Amino acid sequence: MSGLDLTQFNVSITQVSIANKKLTKSIFNQIEYGNCFDEKMNFIGDPVYGYVKDKDYRYLLWTIGGKLRRTGLTKYYDLKTNVENASLENTEWFLRNTKLEYEMYDDYRDSLSEGLKDHKRYIKLVTKTKDFLKGLVYKQIYL
Repeated sequence: MSGLDLTQFNVSITQVSIANKKLTKSIFNQIEYGNCFDEKMNFIGDPVYGYVKDKDYRYLLWTIGGKLRRTGLTKYYDLKTNVENASLENTEWFLRNTKLEYEMYDDYRDSLSEGLKDHKRYIKLVTKTKDFLKGLVYKQIYL
């Protein structure tokens, strides 16, 4: 293989500490869950510290009122902006949290395209969520 070059990079990893103790997976698992978004998908907390990836799941680490919280992000990453491709099973929790109205009948086959009342608002809220998640790209916390 001619023309193959290896370039060495320096990497900086910042340690997260709580009361002068390194944040470990064990301590992280003890942090209370909390919903970090209101019904308009606005972030309701104070600073975002970053996200933790554990196997196939992602969790946001953030604070509200001086209290540390974590929120599962995996379902948010799986949201579909195209209503035709979104299934009720994967997005029903999102619809409840955002108070979007929908009606589902057996003949809809778990697709939101027929039962969702406000497609434009759904797309706007999912897009807003996806934009928030894009802002976390370089904020991974390693435990």
